[in-house]
Amino acid sequence: MDNQTSPSISLPEKRVHRIIFTLIAVSLFLTGHFAVGADGPPHLNITLPGGMPGWPVITGFEQGTNNLTITWDGPPGYYRIMESKTPQGKSWTQVGGPTLTRKATITTLS
Repeated sequence: MDNQTSPSISLPEKRVHRIIFTLIAVSLFLTGHFAVGADGPPHLNITLPGGMPGWPVITGFEQGTNNLTITWDGPPGYYRIMESKTPQGKSWTQVGGPTLTRKATITTLS
């Protein structure tokens, strides 16, 4: 029987292999992370003739006991609900804070 020994890797070679493995693992993680985190093109939940409108389209009102929930579709971005006490709308007041969810619940009904 031959007295063969397995080839040994010196300490610097082990470190190089570990660094290469770490770089590959990190690059695979980052590639997968950014691919999953990318946003798709904006789209509506309903079909409208002519495609995406430039302004939001109100899709629903739901009145609760002490609140009103408004839902809408439209281009992505922050939205703010504004109110006016007069039909002419000379003075506008923001109701609640800005939202990205295309849904707002107003609890201070007057």
